[in-house]
Amino acid sequence: MKTLIKYLAVFLFAFGLAGSIGYFGVTLFTQSAPEVILPDLTGKNIIQVLETLTRMGLNPKLHDTQYHDTIPKYGITFQDPEPGSTIKKGRDVVIYISKGFRESRVPDLRRLPLNDALLELEANELTPGRIVYVHASDTLKGAVMAQFPLPADKAAVNAACNLLISKGPAPEHLVMPDLRGLTLDEASGRLDGLPVTVSDIRS
Repeated sequence: MKTLIKYLAVFLFAFGLAGSIGYFGVTLFTQSAPEVILPDLTGKNIIQVLETLTRMGLNPKLHDTQYHDTIPKYGITFQDPEPGSTIKKGRDVVIYISKGFRESRVPDLRRLPLNDALLELEANELTPGRIVYVHASDTLKGAVMAQFPLPADKAAVNAACNLLISKGPAPEHLVMPDLRGLTLDEASGRLDGLPVTVSDIRS
């Protein structure tokens, strides 16, 4: 038992000594290492960033991934230390990588009343874009006739969806007959069958 305790004590001493030497070695290296100025890595592709940091003698450390509205997938969204910092070679540089744009599936808004269509856009994290009104005989007044992006397309969150809204059937146009000089009965006969209503008769 005493022999076992002796060997264990020697092992722990050697392990502690090795750890101390390693710690002071790293500390001594980083304290004596040359300094470099950290460039702006934001927006750059991860492959390019890894090559740059390795060439500069720095250690890239991926911390997390996150969605980003403007930086494409695999681009750097954040770094620590910040750009322009002076650091010694051998130090860690923490980076965050973009997962790209957060996407939403575009709902089918066709034939929905405009207010219902706007609620659907909000529920799917989309926003209304241009809203244009045109006459249409095959779609109820105030309902969506067409949309862009199309139903089931994928769009970035908060992207705009343009809507074409029906104003109902176009009004009918006709050429009014010339009633001047006619008697009342003659004028009434001319108007029979036309989509007009006599609202007032004056003599």
